[in-house]
Amino acid sequence: MSKQNNCEKFICKHFPPPRLISMPAVGLDISSNSIRFMEMLRTSSGLRPGRYGEKSIPEGVGYSEDVHNNKSLKKTLKELASEYDLKFVNVSLPEEKAYIFQTSFPKVEAKELRDAIELGLEENVPLSGAEAMFDFTVIDKVKNDGKTNVSVSVLPRAIAESFATLLDGTGLFPLSFQLAAEAVARSVVKKGDKLTVMIVNMGEKKTGIYIVRSGIVHFTTTLNFGGEEMTSAIEKLFGVSKEEAVRMKREKNIMKRKQNMELFLSLVNPISALKDEISRLYAYWNSHMAASGEGANKDQSAEIDKILLCGLDANLSGLDEYLALTLKTECSVANVWENIFSFDDYIPKIEYEDSLNYPTAIGLSL
Repeated sequence: MSKQNNCEKFICKHFPPPRLISMPAVGLDISSNSIRFMEMLRTSSGLRPGRYGEKSIPEGVGYSEDVHNNKSLKKTLKELASEYDLKFVNVSLPEEKAYIFQTSFPKVEAKELRDAIELGLEENVPLSGAEAMFDFTVIDKVKNDGKTNVSVSVLPRAIAESFATLLDGTGLFPLSFQLAAEAVARSVVKKGDKLTVMIVNMGEKKTGIYIVRSGIVHFTTTLNFGGEEMTSAIEKLFGVSKEEAVRMKREKNIMKRKQNMELFLSLVNPISALKDEISRLYAYWNSHMAASGEGANKDQSAEIDKILLCGLDANLSGLDEYLALTLKTECSVANVWENIFSFDDYIPKIEYEDSLNYPTAIGLSL
């Protein structure tokens, strides 16, 4: 590292720029039934979580071109900005409306990449250049022939513009927009990790599954399955309220205690359904990689090496062990602070279980 870089690091650590100049932005995660935000603060000890919070959306979010007409969502955003004194935000966009593909270009200069991608856009997605907004990440550049491999994320322009319009008049000013899947990957995949990771992001109504290779999202899909399926199963079997069902679901070791076998059996169907979907995508990805001949380089494994679970219901006791056993793959609950701090140095105020709901907001805040 150069002396100049060391000097810059010292100055940033001990003399951070004023908030007005650095324009700090909180990560704003707009999911199907709630809004979450997380702020990261620069301190002499590194990044630390600042303000955070969550609000439910009464009518939910329909990810369509007229999301800006959702009055309850706009009202909730306005209340959030006022209550927490929020201004600048980095905002999530729904990956279920996005397209992600990989392509390569022989001997294309870096400054010409965007134009080259736009010219070939219609060959890969059902959108024209005028209808789409896209961003890209360079995966690697093959030195011997100058070929550049890139991963491209595409979203219908109408949806992106609708989200931008949604924030008008709320007091929130977007500095950037990013796919939720990419934000989650930035939060839970260790920086510099070359392995291929499957992320299972469990929401209340939906579950996002993302394949991340060398830190770059290569594939996403969204399941119409969420934690409410498990809550509903407990409600029906035991005849309890939703609140009591959630409490029972959060109980430690419910999948390990013999006296809770009845509770475990109530969750078998929804958990098995989730496992079957994960297994199907797992097999598809690995067979696709084997057929393509990728993954010969040990430093850039193409087949899935491990599964990371996030979302509040990811902490369901024994779920990670069940999936690891049935899928015969390493599976664990994600650490949403993976790239920010070590628990040996700092323990955040937010409860561990609650933090599992914030990987998108944390990734956006970075």
